Amino acid sequence: MTHSERRAYSYAGIVFKAGRYFSTVWFVNSADNTLDWYGAVWRDEGGDWRGAYRFRYYRDAKVIDSKDEKSWYAVLFPPQTKEQVVVSALQLVADMVAKDHGGEIHKVLLRTSNTQKILEMLKREPWFHVIGGGEVTVKNR
Repeated sequence: MTHSERRAYSYAGIVFKAGRYFSTVWFVNSADNTLDWYGAVWRDEGGDWRGAYRFRYYRDAKVIDSKDEKSWYAVLFPPQTKEQVVVSALQLVADMVAKDHGGEIHKVLLRTSNTQKILEMLKREPWFHVIGGGEVTVKNR
């Protein structure tokens, strides 16, 4: 990974784009509705496996323009790593969050690089929101 790629990756957002293969997406809510957790596993063709997740601590009921606090985390796995190993690593985090916060795990198996199909599958989830210009946000509201 080049220096500029490392710098760009320091913000660990989850970006759906053409040709990017997405394996799995998770969402975990909390029993008291004060936070949620969102994660995904993907890779660009021939590249490292990437996992990213974020915690969102609710400050208001807004989905858009919210004052919620978010903290992002990212992991990289070499290209030769088996997909199931990477998925298992993020599943472990989802399991811990659900256990610690009494939440429910929503797991969506995507296994495609077709962005249209990804969006169609995720739009079925009540926590996935498409906002203006094709931008998306995730919140349990």
